[in-house]
Amino acid sequence: MCCYKLQYGTRHIIDELTASGHVITSVLMCGGLSQSSLFVQTHADSLGLPVLIPHTKQSVLLGSAMLGAVASGDFPDVAATAVAMGGDADAFQPKQELK
Repeated sequence: MCCYKLQYGTRHIIDELTASGHVITSVLMCGGLSQSSLFVQTHADSLGLPVLIPHTKQSVLLGSAMLGAVASGDFPDVAATAVAMGGDADAFQPKQELK
């Protein structure tokens, strides 16, 4: 039961962002809990969105490097940096019947 509280908290945040005009097509997850396929899949199911798990083991460091690349002017924005510097990820697709 406690596992679902986190997913629905995340869903509430995404619902509010969507209501404010943001378009969210997937969620990227890293850290210790991202190693649990049950945790990741229940997020995908609760959110109705794919959850991506990056192949890089140092995704926080990579994100910092991306922000530094934007700040230095090497890239115009974070989106362009993510395309250029981001790597592959495993995708957990939502099971729509469980949303």
